Amino acid sequence: MAVPASFLFSSSRQSCICTAHTSTVTLKIPGLLLGDVFPDYELETNNGHIKLHTFLGDSWGVLFSHPRDYTPVCTTELGRAARLNREFSKRNVKMIALSVDSLEDHHGWTKV
Repeated sequence: MAVPASFLFSSSRQSCICTAHTSTVTLKIPGLLLGDVFPDYELETNNGHIKLHTFLGDSWGVLFSHPRDYTPVCTTELGRAARLNREFSKRNVKMIALSVDSLEDHHGWTKV
C-alpha cells in the first residue's frame, strides 16, 4: 500500500500512531525503540514513488519533520539539513523530511 510521504508520527513503547493525511489510509504500528526495524512503507514523495527499505538499502535513515511548507522556520530547518547532507552521506545516512502538507504543496514550495 502506498502512503503519502507527508504523515505524522509519534512514538513511545506503549503507542505509536502513523497517520497518513488522506481520507483512506490510517496506519497504526507498535511503538519503536532504538535498534527496532522501522516498518517498510511505500511512499509517494516529491521525488517519486519509493519503498523505504529499498531506498535506504544498507544506509542508516533519519526521518525528520518541519512544521509546514511556506514558513520561515521550515526554510531555515530544511536549508540547514540540506547543508549537512554531505556530512550525512559520508556516514552512509539518508534523510527524509516529513510534514503535514500535501505533495502538491511540497511541489509548489520547492519551486518558490
